Amino acid sequence: MKNIILTILVCFHTLFVLAQGNYYNDLDSNRRCQELKDEISKKLNRNTYTLSYDMVYNFMANYDLIKINNKDYIWDVYTYKPSGEQDVLYLPGNKCSNDAGGSSVGKCWNREHIFPASWFSSADPMYSDFHNLLPADGYINGKRGNMPHATTNSTKTQFPNGSIIGNSNIPMVYGDVFEPIDEFKGDIARIILYMSVRYQSLFNNWDNPDFIKVKGTDALKGFREDYLNMLINWHNQDPPSQKEKDRNNRIYAQQGNRNPFVDYPQFVEYIWKTSDCKAVGIKNFEQLEVNLFPNPAQSEISLSSIVPLGQKYYITDITGKTVKSGKLTQRMINTSSLNTGTYFLIIEENNTSLYGKFLIAQ
Repeated sequence: MKNIILTILVCFHTLFVLAQGNYYNDLDSNRRCQELKDEISKKLNRNTYTLSYDMVYNFMANYDLIKINNKDYIWDVYTYKPSGEQDVLYLPGNKCSNDAGGSSVGKCWNREHIFPASWFSSADPMYSDFHNLLPADGYINGKRGNMPHATTNSTKTQFPNGSIIGNSNIPMVYGDVFEPIDEFKGDIARIILYMSVRYQSLFNNWDNPDFIKVKGTDALKGFREDYLNMLINWHNQDPPSQKEKDRNNRIYAQQGNRNPFVDYPQFVEYIWKTSDCKAVGIKNFEQLEVNLFPNPAQSEISLSSIVPLGQKYYITDITGKTVKSGKLTQRMINTSSLNTGTYFLIIEENNTSLYGKFLIAQ
């Protein structure tokens, strides 16, 4: 019996190596930290095809499947239950019209950008990167919107497999977030980490207010340290499944690149957790809090003199929705249009993110 099991494991390993081919042969196995991240980033962008976004539906309808009672259904991380009877099942042809969402859970499925498209202004090649796209219930996809995937400390909405929308419990990642079930946290973390490595040179260009919630100012980390640590924990707690490895092979066959954290989970440790890795950049945004006054405010809020003029600013409410934005022409912002409540001010200044929290009183 042991020999049979060993033979099966060897066969699986052989097939896995054959699927990878010589993709990683030119990587220097001694590199760590930013050097390794840079080398992998170049590899992910070399000899890679930008595929049509329309091709994603065909890919998912053919490969993102589960078989139940000898029938193929679409697999979805937001509704699929790892055990027990499924509450929601979609036939491959039951996709949402024009990527719209349904009026309720279970109506249709569409294409979900795990790293939200709004964060990079829906630009290619990010928009149609197959590694960043999973099939999702259209209604839940719409409810998630541009929220980060993160852990929560409350439940505002719960979906069929236990995924929830609630308040973030990651320091400085404020507002509502979407927390997937434990079974799929690793899948999602590896997709987000892949995006942060392949497109690391573009991170500073992306200033969407929802992305700024998780964006760091250190080039090596990419994300805020507490958010990056959460992703690494998810990755470690939920290792790559066979389904994830199979999907990686199929994307490689069409797009020409691979998710390295599926193939070699230890790359996460080599890049971000090697003890002698040095920070590349400046302080994290949470260390650069701006004093705002008066606080609580009514019709206007003033900023401390450390804030330079001419920078773009965003004001978001407690859910993370942007309620006001503009350019700082003076160290005072009119807040008369804001309702009573808690708000966050975010200012982007070169590679630094400045942050302030304030209240609007009655």
